[in-house]
Amino acid sequence: VCVFISCAGLSIWGGETNLKLINFCLMAGILGSFSELLSVLNADDNLTIPVFSGLGLLVLENIFNLGLLL
Repeated sequence: VCVFISCAGLSIWGGETNLKLINFCLMAGILGSFSELLSVLNADDNLTIPVFSGLGLLVLENIFNLGLLL
């Protein structure tokens, strides 16, 4: 669901859907799934999931260079 929603939203925002965007969305979905599996020092998952997902998406944006960051 995350992959489809992010791909649809980003294609509406960016104006086009290409293979790079689809790969970014797939990797973002996988990253979100793995961030839910992480449990760092029994920290609250309401903190760790957004932090790890946000940092991972920042890295993915730099790798794919989609120009999504403002």
